[in-house]
Amino acid sequence: MCLKVGVFLNAVAEPSKVTFDRRSGKLNIIDAPLIMNPPDRSAIQVALNTNLETYAFVIGKQKAEPVLREALALGIGNACLIESDASINDISYASLLARAFSDIGIDALFFGDTTIDYGYTGIAEATATKLGASFIGNVSSAEINNGKFIATKIHLEESLKIEVPIPCIFTASHQETKRYHKSADIRDAYQKEIRKIRFEAEQKTGLTIRKFTQVETKKPEPVMLKGDPKQVVADAIRLMKRMM
Repeated sequence: MCLKVGVFLNAVAEPSKVTFDRRSGKLNIIDAPLIMNPPDRSAIQVALNTNLETYAFVIGKQKAEPVLREALALGIGNACLIESDASINDISYASLLARAFSDIGIDALFFGDTTIDYGYTGIAEATATKLGASFIGNVSSAEINNGKFIATKIHLEESLKIEVPIPCIFTASHQETKRYHKSADIRDAYQKEIRKIRFEAEQKTGLTIRKFTQVETKKPEPVMLKGDPKQVVADAIRLMKRMM
């Protein structure tokens, strides 16, 4: 049996590009490029360490694709962009993830423990509730054993081993060991296909019924980067910014 694990990634506005409108007294995040929520890197690290087939999920529009490209560059095997007209809240996000989780056949889903824009969110717990799945927070590692996950949880500065039945939801604790991508990883990431799932709404008998529609995506043309290492890195960064 080939098990699959997923990582939910929050696409957040790059803090250095957020501006402040003095007239309205509000922050302008619309024009800021989206980056991967930094704590979600820990979730990627824990998921990759399971050595299982991996998927990354982002809820948003095409503007969020660079976040998935970065996940692919870090080693994630498959990327899915969930497009939706649903309102932005924990419950609607949980509904989207639960459906994608079931449709693709994910066995475990990892989340970061917080976001830099909203702080702690309840999406992980809400998703577990929607799926009727086990939920364990603050997990530093997870491995499969006899069809179940053995999660290592940090509690009161002690490591606890917990047997978790499938399906399951985890939030990842902060990982000291960081995973970085190289310029070749970025190049390879832009040659991979991002699977798109459109979440549409239709009205029926006064109730809102939502359905998923698979969207075929064309595989991007390969880009060959040549030259000295510094130039290759500069060209790779330029390509990523073009996608934002």
